[in-house]
Amino acid sequence: IQEATFFSTNPVLLPSVNLSVHSSTQPSHHIIAGAYRIRANAEKRIAELSARGYSAKHLGQNRYGLYQVSYASFTDPEQALKALKEIRREDSQDAWLLSTK
Repeated sequence: IQEATFFSTNPVLLPSVNLSVHSSTQPSHHIIAGAYRIRANAEKRIAELSARGYSAKHLGQNRYGLYQVSYASFTDPEQALKALKEIRREDSQDAWLLSTK
């Protein structure tokens, strides 16, 4: 049995690649309080939650045209889950977590 080895004495130059990594400071984990067809209803819910001490805000419209309202938003998913458990225990079982890219 013969074995052949092929190699080149001329090295192949590969192109260099530069990657830039951006760390996002924008929160991407939101605890949702509700989604409303009428913006005024969403604003009313934000006012209610803000009065109770939450950092509620409007997240914009989802793909169904509903205005989403969040209790709070987080950059850390573990903090978001911890807050979600607390909100479900103390305020609303209907709260849920929305994580965006």
